[in-house]
Amino acid sequence: MTAPAIVFTYNRKEQTRKTLEALDANTIAKDTELFIFCDGHRENKPGDEEKVQQVRKYLQEFAENNHFKKVTLNFAPKNNGLARSVIAGVTSVIEQYGTVIVTEDDLVSHKNYLEYMNEGLEYYRNNAKVWSISGYSYPLKSLNDREEVYFTYRGSSWGWATWKDRWDTVDWDVRDYKTLLFNPKRMKNLNDSGRDLFVMLRDQRRGVIDSWAVRWVFEQTRNHLVTVYPPKTFVYNIGFDGSGTHTGDDGNDTYDSLDEIRYRLTTPIYEPEVLTEFAQYYEDPYLHIKQKYKPGREL
Repeated sequence: MTAPAIVFTYNRKEQTRKTLEALDANTIAKDTELFIFCDGHRENKPGDEEKVQQVRKYLQEFAENNHFKKVTLNFAPKNNGLARSVIAGVTSVIEQYGTVIVTEDDLVSHKNYLEYMNEGLEYYRNNAKVWSISGYSYPLKSLNDREEVYFTYRGSSWGWATWKDRWDTVDWDVRDYKTLLFNPKRMKNLNDSGRDLFVMLRDQRRGVIDSWAVRWVFEQTRNHLVTVYPPKTFVYNIGFDGSGTHTGDDGNDTYDSLDEIRYRLTTPIYEPEVLTEFAQYYEDPYLHIKQKYKPGREL
């Protein structure tokens, strides 16, 4: 069965339009049920209600004219914030279908994005080592124009998919946070995926940020599980224009050409060059892992 897709939106009409138009052009949209969640406006933000209403008007129009098997709209009566919206929305859909593909309102996808995600969900369904499938991919030089997917210990929120049995294991309250502070092995597992994670997790606990993703990745690192990444990205983030709640204004990724993406799903193996270069995006190379694992061993 084709996995359902979710899109989370808020107050950005143009980004939402581009995101949905790209998904609607996907090769298997006609076989896919789409759930769209639109958060409510913030009372203390002038002009926010009008922007949210513009998005909702567009969503109603989109629901009447698209290529999906079925479109279900969910409009929140009040502002829940991204974290609560994602956790509640994914839970409601994954409880019914067992799998889910999640896209936020600033991601333009390749026409084979949903196809790749579904193949990954099926291929790794019974591999307990795999935590999630990522639609985004980093432009790593170490990939050398390969076709095989690669694996890291950190999931991406820029287009992702997972299974109910993985999602259900997450402790969203992070009740063992204090245990992490006094457990060097667990702290090392967390740092392997980027030293920024601990700072974000600490800020989440203090209420400084509102992130579902850092808690999601924390659970992944706690169990030392991997995320599957395509050799070339299936999604482009168009939200870095200052319009997003959690993004800056340092420029958008370009997506002038969405050429054919060839990929081959494989068994997770350890690749030190890939892991090191991946970690450098978070300013934390996997230095000690190079001494721990042999290249090519199964993860």
